[in-house]
Amino acid sequence: MTPSKDQELALEQVIQFLVDPKKEEIAISGCAGVGKTVLTKFILEQARDMGLINLITSENNNREVFLTSTTNKAARVLWEATGEPAMTIHSLLHLR
Repeated sequence: MTPSKDQELALEQVIQFLVDPKKEEIAISGCAGVGKTVLTKFILEQARDMGLINLITSENNNREVFLTSTTNKAARVLWEATGEPAMTIHSLLHLR
């Protein structure tokens, strides 16, 4: 599967975010079925290929990467699609 033009643009923006230490967070949003999960999978693949995940989460860097969603169902779908742990934003912030 190849990313759409919009997904390519979003992918570029996320990669730029990942390499900019001044940026603190980024969110991918949209209605159901627009390709957020597929985009996240592309992002993780690209970041791994570029060695960004290890760079971002290394001991020398003060960043952590979390996959979150607003619902448990979406978190489960995200986890299944990417193979990476995902949780609700509420769980991450210990609000639930």
